[in-house]
Amino acid sequence: MDFSSEKKPQFLYINVFFNDFKVAALVDSGSSINIMSKTLFDSIPEQYKLSFERLECSEIRLANNETIKVSGVANIELSIKSQGTHFIDVYILPVTSHPLI
Repeated sequence: MDFSSEKKPQFLYINVFFNDFKVAALVDSGSSINIMSKTLFDSIPEQYKLSFERLECSEIRLANNETIKVSGVANIELSIKSQGTHFIDVYILPVTSHPLI
């Protein structure tokens, strides 16, 4: 058995759905906000975008201590199999490491 700490990090994902449009969302238990890439936000069907507020001159600090500009904040509807429908707020960022965090 190999118990070394040199193993690649494993990430936890959960599949979320916008009707038939499936996205693997990264679960980040240390984050206090939800983040979505602008590319994903532009791709999801309009009926799942319940509201959007553009934020001018707004930034957030990432875990690596970098800051990134926030395009806006949206309220979206998504489904998780066996968990039903959820309404969440997401910060829309121009670039993200994963489409939905």
